[in-house]
Amino acid sequence: DSDGKIFKVGTYTITVTFTEDVKDTPAPQIAIAYSDVTGTCSDISATDMTKTDATHYYYELTVDDACDAARGTITISTAQDLAGNEMDEDSAHTFGVDTVAPEFTNVFPASNSYINADSSIQYTLSEDIASGMITFTDSNNNTQTYTLTSSDLTAGTHTIPLSSLGITLTDGETYNISFDGTDAAGNNAETVTNTNIKYDATKPTVTSVSSDGAIYNTQTQSSVTIKVTFREDISNTPTITVDSESQTVNDCDDNDTKTFCFDYTIPDSTETTKTITISDAQDLAGNIMDVDNSHKFDVDTVAPEFSNTAPVSDSYIKAGFTVGYTLSEDIVSGKITFNDGATDQTYNLSGSELTSGDHSITESTLNIGGVILVDGKIYSISFDGTDGAGNDAAIVTNTNIKYDKTQPTTVEITNPFNNSYVKGTVTIEVNAVDNEGGSGIAKVEFYKDGALLGTDEDSTNGWSYEWTTTKSDDGEHSLTAKAIDKAGNSKTSSAVSVTVDNTPPEITIYTIDNSIISPNGDGVKDTATIDLEFSEKVDYTISIKDGGGSTVCLLYTSPS
Repeated sequence: DSDGKIFKVGTYTITVTFTEDVKDTPAPQIAIAYSDVTGTCSDISATDMTKTDATHYYYELTVDDACDAARGTITISTAQDLAGNEMDEDSAHTFGVDTVAPEFTNVFPASNSYINADSSIQYTLSEDIASGMITFTDSNNNTQTYTLTSSDLTAGTHTIPLSSLGITLTDGETYNISFDGTDAAGNNAETVTNTNIKYDATKPTVTSVSSDGAIYNTQTQSSVTIKVTFREDISNTPTITVDSESQTVNDCDDNDTKTFCFDYTIPDSTETTKTITISDAQDLAGNIMDVDNSHKFDVDTVAPEFSNTAPVSDSYIKAGFTVGYTLSEDIVSGKITFNDGATDQTYNLSGSELTSGDHSITESTLNIGGVILVDGKIYSISFDGTDGAGNDAAIVTNTNIKYDKTQPTTVEITNPFNNSYVKGTVTIEVNAVDNEGGSGIAKVEFYKDGALLGTDEDSTNGWSYEWTTTKSDDGEHSLTAKAIDKAGNSKTSSAVSVTVDNTPPEITIYTIDNSIISPNGDGVKDTATIDLEFSEKVDYTISIKDGGGSTVCLLYTSPS
């Protein structure tokens, strides 16, 4: 039963089984010859075996280190069956000797190292082994085991990707990794354990860049040192560019492998946003960062500008006015100052009022900010501000701006009169007077039935408008006038009602009982009865005219 077996140091019972009963005498003998001997291993000469039963005999074999790696050939002889037939010598039985335990060497990952999802396990076996395993033990003593199979068990160097082990490692966890194995002889390899191995499956990232959101100005500095900080230790020097221009990166002289620095020279006469791109950083586990171009800073050596400021110089404003301006860029502080010749009132810009673009600020917002103008006073309005880089805008001042919040005192239509009839072209005349100390009447608007007829902006000949009534329907209409002062304050007159009549009246019924009359007083056909009906109320006369159209006799005139 030793055929093909491999024995390590120890004592083994070799049992021989015969095909039939054999005699006790002579006893069957066993001899062992060793080959491939490297030590002092000695052959065993023919020796009687001990009987177990008529068909089984055994021999106690002692194996020691001297026979390591030797091959033993067993020869069985002298056995006789009960008829006295003696067997032929049988040397077809062999076994191996292995007294040296296998060894794991060159194991990787090493203690106190880092691995990632793409890492591999490496080891070298001193000999073939029959079984083996690699055990991962985490900081909570939880274990996961990979059993070596097939080619993993052969002598030599092996590399097994982590992804092939069928185990699940936790990102950020620390492991001890142990290597165990047993050879075919049952010799156990000494366990090799590498400790404090951190599994890191996360790519390194940048946690901060000192220039993020900063604005740099050559007025205050010609260059700046920018620090880049990573989430974890980095094993190499990352690549850093500013708008594709490579930067010279150093370790910040702080012995911190999470931080790297570079000195950036601020360009002159520019206003732009710069983008920092960081790449190629590799952590201790070998993970390589994704390219990070999310970090920006501004270079600003150009002063901001206020333009399109309003109200403009030599203008008038009224209650509810707005202040307008356009900013060429964002600023961090700014103000609008109102001066009446003696006192300043200042409104400080805030929030969205500081951003580039067009802006409009209402009087009510100015009031909340502490600016309250006095009716009738004249102001200068100044705009100034400072951008994030410290550049001061040139102050823009608009002057001679009169604040007038009072509506005109008088506006009345003096022609046509109320309840009058009009036709053809009618001059609508208006008397308009502004308040004392006001900005003065700028124009008068003329309305018919609430719709604008026209505007008079020249008071040289009084305020008037030539109304062509033929463009309006006949009938009653309401006329109003609106006086507007130079500040935009307005007042509307009382309505004047007029009736437009551009259609001549018509005779709708005419009858005469005597179509031939001779009003000579002779009593014959001196009179006639005439029946008349008109299309509207009219003043009329009845007369007799000759064939030439001349009046012969005026018969009747209607009362007014």
